[in-house]
Amino acid sequence: MYHLERVTTILDRPHMAGVREQPLGIPAGPPPILVTAEVVGHARSFIGGDELLATLVEIEEKSLKERNGELRSRPPDPLTAWQAASVVRSLGYETSDEPAQPISDEQIAEQVAALRRDLEGRWAACQDYLTCISWPALRFRITNQAQSFLTDVQVILTFHGAGGLEFADIETFEWERLKDPDWEPQPYGPFGTIPAQNFKVAPPADYPVDWEDNDDGDLEVTITLAELRPHPPWRHNGDDVVLVLRNADLDEVTVTYTVTAHGYGTVFEGEPLAVRVEQVDIFEAVRTAMKASDQS
Repeated sequence: MYHLERVTTILDRPHMAGVREQPLGIPAGPPPILVTAEVVGHARSFIGGDELLATLVEIEEKSLKERNGELRSRPPDPLTAWQAASVVRSLGYETSDEPAQPISDEQIAEQVAALRRDLEGRWAACQDYLTCISWPALRFRITNQAQSFLTDVQVILTFHGAGGLEFADIETFEWERLKDPDWEPQPYGPFGTIPAQNFKVAPPADYPVDWEDNDDGDLEVTITLAELRPHPPWRHNGDDVVLVLRNADLDEVTVTYTVTAHGYGTVFEGEPLAVRVEQVDIFEAVRTAMKASDQS
């Protein structure tokens, strides 16, 4: 007994090209594309985000109250404040001659409320900053299963329900950027010197990995290789993109991929992959970043 539809499906597979040619006389053509893609890494999401936001507000409120208490207990001397302002301006800084004055409890409450509103408005960006600087980047492995070389190969992997963020070195973590990712250090000195920062070097023109979030909000990684040998597998160990879960209801991220190569007029579709989802304590991520950047 033979199930003709199942037999046809099996014979239509790329690696059955030789079998189709022998008994059926169907020309095999070029060796089929038999490429497998692997993703090394996980998708992650934070837990405790709301609690961290509240903690940041509490820290700023405490600092504001302590500073205000100092101004009330030891009011600044106008002459001393003017002399200090003169010295600061001589060093190239902008400052006011007016000494700082204590404010009322109502004003403190208003400032804290404004801070909370501002932080809530950009909290998604704040978490993205912590994500890209505290989580590892994805790695990729591409294997040519056929016994032939492939040239001008392009592999496109789509991570459904997840997005990408540009990886950043954890040692560059800045506490102020956790509260405002657009924060920049202020120039200092008479020549407006900017403190030294770690700038990321642009990749070369033939760099094999490119990525973007597509119109559906899914991460799309494109790997372009001039040549793919049958052995060994191509491995990518660069730090490019961090995978972040966008759909909180997912237990795993499904990855589909397609492969095209020079000399082939068809698109090879690989078997979908599953990337595991991990939940990360946001407070632990902050502690790790502060320790790595010597800000603990």
